[in-house]
Amino acid sequence: MIVNKITICNIRNYVGPIEVDLSVCDSRNIILMGGLNGAGKTTFADSIRLCLYGHRINGKVLSEPKYQEFLADFCTNTENISQAYVAMSITIDEENPPMDIDIKRTFTKTKSGFKEDLSLKKGGSAVELIDENYWSYYIEKLIPPNVSRYFFFDGEKVKDTIATENSTGYLSNAVRDLSGVSELETLEKDLVEVRRNILSRTKKKADLEKISSINRMIEYHQGQVDKIDKSIDEECNAIFDLDQARVAINADLSRISGANESKKKKYKDSLKQMSSECSELDEFVSDFCYSRLMYAVASDALSRTISQAKSENQNQISKFTIDALKNIQEQGSFEKMSGLGKERSDELLNNLIQLIGFKKDDDSAPILDVSLSCLSQMESTFVSEQEIDDFQSAYSSREELHHNMAVIQKKIDKIEDESLSEYDDELDRIDRDLQIHDATLAALDAERKSNVSKIEDLIKDRTKVEHSIVLEDVDKEVVRTIDELMGSISSRISRILSDARVALVKKINEIYSVLKNNEDMIKEISLSENYDLEAYNFDNKPVKIKGLSEGEKSILMYSVVYGLHSLSSLQFPMIIDSPIGRMDSIHSDNLANRLYPIMSNQLILLSHNREIVGSLHDALRPQIAKEYMIVKYGNPKVFPGYFD
Repeated sequence: MIVNKITICNIRNYVGPIEVDLSVCDSRNIILMGGLNGAGKTTFADSIRLCLYGHRINGKVLSEPKYQEFLADFCTNTENISQAYVAMSITIDEENPPMDIDIKRTFTKTKSGFKEDLSLKKGGSAVELIDENYWSYYIEKLIPPNVSRYFFFDGEKVKDTIATENSTGYLSNAVRDLSGVSELETLEKDLVEVRRNILSRTKKKADLEKISSINRMIEYHQGQVDKIDKSIDEECNAIFDLDQARVAINADLSRISGANESKKKKYKDSLKQMSSECSELDEFVSDFCYSRLMYAVASDALSRTISQAKSENQNQISKFTIDALKNIQEQGSFEKMSGLGKERSDELLNNLIQLIGFKKDDDSAPILDVSLSCLSQMESTFVSEQEIDDFQSAYSSREELHHNMAVIQKKIDKIEDESLSEYDDELDRIDRDLQIHDATLAALDAERKSNVSKIEDLIKDRTKVEHSIVLEDVDKEVVRTIDELMGSISSRISRILSDARVALVKKINEIYSVLKNNEDMIKEISLSENYDLEAYNFDNKPVKIKGLSEGEKSILMYSVVYGLHSLSSLQFPMIIDSPIGRMDSIHSDNLANRLYPIMSNQLILLSHNREIVGSLHDALRPQIAKEYMIVKYGNPKVFPGYFD
C-alpha cells in the first residue's frame, strides 16, 4: 500500500484543511518532514492511523467512551469549529490490478460527542468491492492495527525498549503479530469456546458440575495471571521510566563532562605555560642568589675594602718612586744627567720626593696586601642597581606565577569534584530502585509460571472428565475433530514461532553487519527461546546491550525492526519519528546509504533540526521524493522545504 496524499483538517494544531502530497516512485522512496518539537509531527502520523482504523487506532478496539475521549483531545475543540476530518488517497497494490481508493473520516461535533462518518470512493464513485461496512474487516486483513505499530513508530522509544529488559515482551509480541501466529491463537480460543458449548449440552450433571468446578479454578488462576500481567506491565513501565531517567542523567553527565573537560584542558594548558615561565624565573633567581646576592648584601664592606686596598697600593707605588729618587740622589746620577750643580739637583729631587711622598699617621688602618689583579677581580663582583632591579622584578613575577598556578589548580580540582556527585547519587538511587523492580519482576514471573502450570494441569483434568462424558455420536465426532484441530494449531504455532525466531536472528545479523561501524564491539546477536536479546563480542563473550553506545543501540534497533518486517509479507508505508536520535555521524551515514533505500517502498521520516541535517541530508537527497516543513504556528502549516 502507498499513501499518495493526505488532508488533515482541524486535528489538534492543524487548523483548516492542510493537504500534503506524499507520492513517491521506485527510485525515490523517502518523504522527509522536518519540524521542531511540538510542531505536529506525531499528530501527522497518528492522523494516518486514525483515517485507516478509526476505533482501532491503538491496535485494540476502543470502547465508545474511550474513543470519544480520544477524539475530544485529537480534534480541534473550539466554539466556531464543529467538524474535523482526515482524508487520504491510497494505492492498494496488493490487489490485481492495483486499486486507488479515497478514504475520508469525518468527525462532527454534537452535544453527546463526535459523530463519525466513513467515506470510500474510487474515481469519485463508491467502491464496488469494498463498502463502508466491510472496510474495517478489509483493512484489518490487509494490515492488522496491532501490526501497524511496527511500521509507525518512534525510533528513540523503540531503541530504548530494545536496550532494556522490556525487549523480551516487545519481541515476543512482535514475532506473534508479524508471523501471523496471533490469528491462529485467536482461532484456538474460538475453538475452545465452541468445544465448551458442545460439552455443555450433556445431561450428566455430576460431570458438568465437576467441569464447572475445574473451569472456576481455571478462571481463578487465569484471573491471577491477568492480575500478575498487569503488575508485570507496571513493573516494566517503572523499569522503562528508570532507564529513561538514567539515559537522561548520563546525557547530562556527558554534556557536563564534555564542558568540564574543555575547561580543564584550557586551565591545564595555561598551567603548563605558567610552569614553563616559572621554571625560567626559578633558574634566574636561584643563580642570582648563589652567585650574586652575597656581594649585593656586602656591597658597602666590599667598597671600603677596595678603597683601602687602592690607597695602600698607591702608598706602595709612592714609596717605590721615592726610594728610586733617593738612590739617584745618592749616586749623583741626576746631577750628571741634568747638568745642574749638586745643590740645585738635591733641591729639585727633595721637592719631587716631598711632592710624591706623604706622611702616614701612626693610627692608620692595617695595610692590606692586595695586588692590582685582585683589585680588578674584586671590582668585577660589584652588583649594579639594574641587576638588583632585575632580580626583584623576577622574584615578584615568580611569586605571582606561583599564586596564579595555585588558583588554577584549585579550579581544576573544583571541576573534578563539583556537582557530579549529585548525579552519581541519583544514578545509585536508580540502580537500587532497578534492583528492587527486577526482584519484584522475577517474583511475579515465578508466580505467573506457577499459575500457568496450574491452569495447564487443570485443563488436562478437565479434558479427562470431558472425555468420560457420554456424548451423542455427532457431538463426539465434533469434539474429537476440534481436539485434533487444536493440537494441529498448537503444533503449527510452535513451529511458526521457532522458524520465525531463527529467521529473525538471521536477518538481524545480516543487516547489522552492514550497518555497524568497524569499531563496534558486537560480532553476533542471538535470541533465546524466551525472546531475550543477547549480543556477543569478537571474543564470543556476552555484551550487555544497555552498555552499548547510542549509535550501536540505534543500529541494533533498526536491525531488529528490519528483521521483524522480513517476517511479514506486508507492504506498508513506514513512518519513523525521531529516526536518528542521538546517533553518531558514522552510524547515521550507514543508515542513509545502506538501509533507508531498501527499508520500505514508502518511507516517511519525521525529523527535528538536530537529526537529518548537513552531510546526512546530502547523503539522503538522491532517495528523497518530497521535503516538507511543519511549523507549530503559521500559515501555511506545512510547506515545501527543509531546515537547511
